[in-house]
Amino acid sequence: IRNDRLTMLAASILPGVRMTDDYIWDKVRAAESEISHELRVPLTPTAFFAQAPTQAEIDALNGAPWAIDPGYDYDAAAFQYNDKWGFLRLRNKPLHSVSRVRFAYPGGPTAYYDLPLDWLKMDKKYGHIQFVPSTTAFAAPLNAFVMQAIGAGRTIPLAIQINYVAGLENVQANYPELIDVIIKTAAIKIIEDAYLPQSGSISADGLSQSSSVDVSKYHESIDRIMNGGKGSNGGLVTAIHGVRVAALGG
Repeated sequence: IRNDRLTMLAASILPGVRMTDDYIWDKVRAAESEISHELRVPLTPTAFFAQAPTQAEIDALNGAPWAIDPGYDYDAAAFQYNDKWGFLRLRNKPLHSVSRVRFAYPGGPTAYYDLPLDWLKMDKKYGHIQFVPSTTAFAAPLNAFVMQAIGAGRTIPLAIQINYVAGLENVQANYPELIDVIIKTAAIKIIEDAYLPQSGSISADGLSQSSSVDVSKYHESIDRIMNGGKGSNGGLVTAIHGVRVAALGG
């Protein structure tokens, strides 16, 4: 960034300005966070736990990032005998692996049941999983509350707890334009910190020079990469989340 982007930036907009490595690194981290939030995906594989992980679970990650995804409501309609097959859309994508699916019901610390992982059918790109009974038998005692809730078709909040890993992987090879967007965003943050006037002029010894800085043009360049422009295939958002469809009511 210093040798390539900031050299051009200093020559055209910020002459004579020197920036520390810590300052540049802070802007890169801020740009990564902003782009991750806008794309709604982790930029690196991240472990998601339904509950706060133990220290042993954190140590097993070897420094990899982790976060909490508190669980999903049990909706009886999703587990009826129809074409849904226990369909569930995870909050984070793309999905890499699932280490545990637990049905946690009210009734104390022992009221939970782990589902066989070979029951899972996954669309990893879009973070979709379905529960399809297969070879592994599943037998678990159900307490009176669970029987009543299931029998009455009740929704149980946060009953489905899933530990999984999701996020973009090998971004340099799979999404090189994402790296460019992060660097561009970091450079914009540096420009905005300088509080440059939109236009100005300098006059000395009978010579005059004018300059203009329109940061919105830089933002438009990033938006084209993120969301695509006219005649494009939709940009990074479409590449990651798929084609977006909107229904308009009559």
